[in-house]
Formats: sequence, structure tokens, C-alpha cells
Amino acid sequence: GMGEVYRGRDARLHRDVALKVLPQGIAADPAALARFEGEARSLAALNHPHIAQVYGLEQSESAVIVMELVEGEDLATRIGRERTTPELAWRIARQIASALAHANAAGIIHRDIKPANILLTQPAVGSDLPADVPLAKVADFGLAYQTATAEAANLTVSGATLGTPAYVAPEQLQQTHVDSRADIYALGATLFHMLTGQPPYHDYSPMRAIVGKISGDEGWRERIRDVCDEGSAELIEAMTAYEPEERIGDYEVLIGRIDQVLQGLSRIPADVAVEQPLPRPARPRKLARFAVALLGTLALILLTMGGGLWMGRSSEAPLGKWETIGIPQPLFNGLSVPLSLI
Repeated sequence: GMGEVYRGRDARLHRDVALKVLPQGIAADPAALARFEGEARSLAALNHPHIAQVYGLEQSESAVIVMELVEGEDLATRIGRERTTPELAWRIARQIASALAHANAAGIIHRDIKPANILLTQPAVGSDLPADVPLAKVADFGLAYQTATAEAANLTVSGATLGTPAYVAPEQLQQTHVDSRADIYALGATLFHMLTGQPPYHDYSPMRAIVGKISGDEGWRERIRDVCDEGSAELIEAMTAYEPEERIGDYEVLIGRIDQVLQGLSRIPADVAVEQPLPRPARPRKLARFAVALLGTLALILLTMGGGLWMGRSSEAPLGKWETIGIPQPLFNGLSVPLSLI
């Protein structure tokens, strides 16, 4: 999002708050100011225990959103410190799903769900959460899209790519006005990060990740079956399907399926290894889509380099001996061509 966040003190109400301040240089831009004020309005329209509350919007030397101070850490910090167990991951995800359902009912799509935008804190006394499960809150609605207001279109730069590539839904890379299925995809990608300790496409460059995501490269999802049960793997796959039409799009259905997964996990003894199924073969449609993107990427590289890399090597020493390891793999997978050339 935009702005810098500080811890502050409300002198009148005698409470600590979070102050999200729009830097003066950015505040001079009318579009940036409108986006910042739009975030405040989005938050003001929501009242949910798993969404950080907004207390007000102030104008001084710059624009300031006064918000609830959430004591704790963000999910990205938690993941970096320790691997999340499947049960804890799904209990956090259920809280986020309920928050997104509330936002969606108010016509608001977050568009930037990721570990860094999920805050974890201690539950209040009397909470029905298990003792070892933190209270999760969604923060940073700076990229939120209000589906019910015509002005939302004016708060989005036409053709801009919004969100974080590792978590963003494929359709969001191509259009800015998306629906709840984009947030569900990002939540599924966040679950993947919680369970594996690494985000999707973690070993890709940003450009390769974008090309892979648009082309339908879903190989990253296969790793989930190495670390969790069949029920968890199937639900994450249903949340992160490439085609929005094949993805879960209803929060009531999603929360119901999360509850089913949690019930299944409670029946699995901790000392019993989970049998992993064989990977599912890729569908022809997705293979074709990947092939088109791959050829386009190759053509772009050759055109950009003007053939200099390949033709210029005629008078130089060869790249070295290449050898095939195992079954030959598609070009640009990191095995058949050195990564330094991509």
C-alpha cells in the first residue's frame, strides 16, 4: 500500500493508535490522495473482528488515517520464523476468509492479500479461539476496489498491474476490476506459503513468475502434496485454480470446506505419516497455454538481444559441455538452459 505507519497516542481518548501517514510528496498527487482517502472509506465501511478498524481521517500537513493499533506481528514474520502446521494455517485462513466475506458483502475486494498484510495478535479474554491460535486481522486496504461505486474506476490506473505477483490471481495481472475469486486465490497462495515455508514461484524471477502465472504454469502447486494431507491439498488447488470459473467463488462454501479440512486434521494422529497421491497430469489446455507463453518469451528474448548473444559467440569459446539428466525437459525450465541466460 501507500503511506508510512507509526505508533501514536490519542491524547483525548488516552489510547495508543496506528497512524498511517501519506508522505507530503505523494499527497501532492490528486490521484494518490484520492486512493488514500478511498482506503479510509473502505475501512470505515467495515466492522469485523478480523479487520483492523479505522477511527478517522485527519488532515494536517498531510493526510493521516487513524487506525486500530494491532500489537503483535505480521504473518510474513511468523512464517519466516517457523513453519506453520496445517491446523494452525487453516485456523488462520478461516479467520481471513470470514473477514473477506464481510468485505465482499460490502462490495469491497481487497486485491492484495498476502502474509505481510495479515496481522497476528493475542485473542481477547473469552475468545473461542484455541489457546495456541492467534487472532488474525486483515490490514492494508490501499488497493481495495469498491465494486458498487462508479468512482472506483477512477482510483485505479488503467492497465496497471496491482497486487504482489507471487500471490495475485492470474486475471488480476490482466485486468484491474476483479471479484471475490481473486481474493480467494490470494488466500490460497498465502496458505501455500504457510504450509511450505516458501511463496509460489519462489525460485522464479519476477518476470518469469508473471509469464508463468499468465500462461497457466501451476507446477508450484504440486509441492503442497509433499507437506500436507489430501483434503488440504485439494482445497488449496480449488482455491488457486487458474480459471476463475473453476475456482471456489463463494465464501460460505469456502468456510464450510475449511471446517471439513479442520475436522479431517483432528482425526489424523500426529505420529501417522500422510500418504501422498501421485501428481495429477496437466490438462491439454494448460499445456497449450504454457507453450504459447513459452514461445512468446523466447521470441521476446531473441528480439531484445538482437541475436547478439547467439551470433556473437561464434568467435568465442563454447558455453561448455551440456548433458541431459533424466527425461528431457521443456526449454527454460532451468535444466536445459543455464539460468544465467534467462
